[in-house]
Amino acid sequence: MSPPVKGWVFAVGNPCSSLDDDTNKNIEKLKNWLRTLSSLFGEVQAFATHRVTEYHHWTLARNGSIIRSYAYCGESGEVLDDDGAKTADEPVFNLEGVDDFCAPDEDTVMTMAGAWGVNPQNLDSEPISSTLGLLGSITVREAASQPPVKKKGFRLPWFR
Repeated sequence: MSPPVKGWVFAVGNPCSSLDDDTNKNIEKLKNWLRTLSSLFGEVQAFATHRVTEYHHWTLARNGSIIRSYAYCGESGEVLDDDGAKTADEPVFNLEGVDDFCAPDEDTVMTMAGAWGVNPQNLDSEPISSTLGLLGSITVREAASQPPVKKKGFRLPWFR
């Protein structure tokens, strides 16, 4: 977790890495997690890009609802998620014709992050914060309402 940058806190990592191999289930689990976070914090945004598989996504959640979610995998050439009305900041993609082929890429994800808040590629131009960030890990549970199981000899984390 970063110190605030223009009022935004970056939580950097791969929350889907511990989920199952079904990409569609992972997207739904991530969206459920973002719904929960946005009900606590008001607005939450998630962005991802993976160069090897050409996986790219962006999601915007407000007050417990997904406003917009889009995910594309270039390796398979399929749109994995297209939920909510397209925002004015999103580029137009033509995924049908080979002649006019235009698909989202890493730059598209960064452009979306900048349009909705802060583009991580432009952090060098931001003032350096005097506060520290936080290093840790988050476990995504299927049902957030179920408390973690306490095992003998293990302490529960102080955060939820």
